Amino acid sequence: MKKAVVLAFLLLLLAAGGGTASADWAFDFVVFNGSMYQTTGEFVDSAMIGPVIGKVTSYSDQEGVYRGNFSNAFPAGTEYYQIAGTAAKAALAVKTGEDRFVKAVFTGPYGGSRASSPQTGPMIGAAMKRPSGLNDYRLWFGLAGGVLVLLILIGFFRKK
Repeated sequence: MKKAVVLAFLLLLLAAGGGTASADWAFDFVVFNGSMYQTTGEFVDSAMIGPVIGKVTSYSDQEGVYRGNFSNAFPAGTEYYQIAGTAAKAALAVKTGEDRFVKAVFTGPYGGSRASSPQTGPMIGAAMKRPSGLNDYRLWFGLAGGVLVLLILIGFFRKK
């Protein structure tokens, strides 16, 4: 009975050790020149579209703080346009298709804008994007935990 409890506990520990978590953003947004703009779903008439003022430079659907003209909803290369009669600080238009633009309204400064670039030094006070793949510490701890559990199990059943 004791062996079954220990085995069940070790298997539970192994199963829980390598999991990863992800979260969803609260809303769709774009970042332009350090400012965050929430997309509204309101389409802007193409007659109201002014000149191109920027574009998405990086995209991710995983929460974090990123540098540049970042978006959690639009791929890199998506263009931002000025809306006629509206200051870019208040709202801008994001191109979603051929002659289709959605309005994005200013919500405040973006946290990633405080992060420094690789040329100026490390990011301070801002969450960095988590590493993935073989650089992810969770992967290595999960593998090490799995090997440790296997070694314990082998030793446990050899004593028999």
